[in-house]
Amino acid sequence: MSSGGAGRDLSKLIARPFSHDTLSADASARVLLLAPPGDLQLPDGLTNDLLAVQGFRLDYLKLTQRGLNVVPDSAEIANDGSFDIVIVCLSRHRRWNEQMLSTAARVCAEGGTIVAAGGKTDGAGAIRKALSRLTDDLQSLPKHHGIVMWLRVDNAVRTALTAAFHPEEEPSAAGFVTAPGGFSAERVDAGSALLAQHLPSDLDGAVADFCAGWGYLSAAALKRCPALASLDLFEADWASLEAAKRNLTGTRAIIAYHWRDLAHEPVEGRFDTIVMNPPFHTGRAAEPALGAAIIERAASCLKPGGRLFLVANRQLPYEGVIDRRFATARLLAETPIYKVIEAARPVAARQ
Repeated sequence: MSSGGAGRDLSKLIARPFSHDTLSADASARVLLLAPPGDLQLPDGLTNDLLAVQGFRLDYLKLTQRGLNVVPDSAEIANDGSFDIVIVCLSRHRRWNEQMLSTAARVCAEGGTIVAAGGKTDGAGAIRKALSRLTDDLQSLPKHHGIVMWLRVDNAVRTALTAAFHPEEEPSAAGFVTAPGGFSAERVDAGSALLAQHLPSDLDGAVADFCAGWGYLSAAALKRCPALASLDLFEADWASLEAAKRNLTGTRAIIAYHWRDLAHEPVEGRFDTIVMNPPFHTGRAAEPALGAAIIERAASCLKPGGRLFLVANRQLPYEGVIDRRFATARLLAETPIYKVIEAARPVAARQ
């Protein structure tokens, strides 16, 4: 999960207790960093023995390019309580924050420290209230419209955090497994449902689902299109892609899963059809250029007679890139909120 480019303020937040000598940045400390943005900077002394967990592809790539040791999933971390400091980068998604704190409690050493930081509007205030009900040891400092908080871990704290934040049930929508903090984690997205209704039943050959999330559109295509031979899912969020694997287990088609940032990474293979509900936000900021870049990517990945089916919010200005990169396009459906477009026969990008 990306923090939406808030790394600079988050860096200042995390540094505050260390810069005031409230916490010690021991050079020998083993540090775990959960869900950091790609541009996060840590205080000196915290990167000597550091492992980061980041499942959002673009942030993962930025962190690895900086030479950091990064894995996409906290499930890869042994439950051995070997981390002296666990730093949780909070987001606006409550269930995601709780999952990260549960992980922190599981892997932090006895006598170690859990640090959590985030914006006041992104869940930090609610997490501080929840933690203060569990322990009297919680300390916190406000800074840069956010909150940084920390507590020492002992058996009582570990038990309290695990009991409070361990999810009682998996997130789901309409019978599908979803990913905490991922797109449409609580319910089927209305735009995706509209697109699914307008997918033609004669789709065949090689199909790709761009920005596949937890696999709703892929499942719909498999159900509606009996001649579909293969299906490739592309998704930037690791946890969502893992959920998609579970949702599509046992299906008849040849299925491949790709953890990719479609706006920045190339795609191998060519497809007869691409379906997609492209994102247009980075964090809270609307960035229509993100969706336009993924439409460009789709045009370059289709066979000469290929078709693109996409859904988008009505106000998003995608018609320009569609008209430039496809020979034909037509509006299949429109509501007060969404539009469904079919574009066909991609043309080469102008130099």
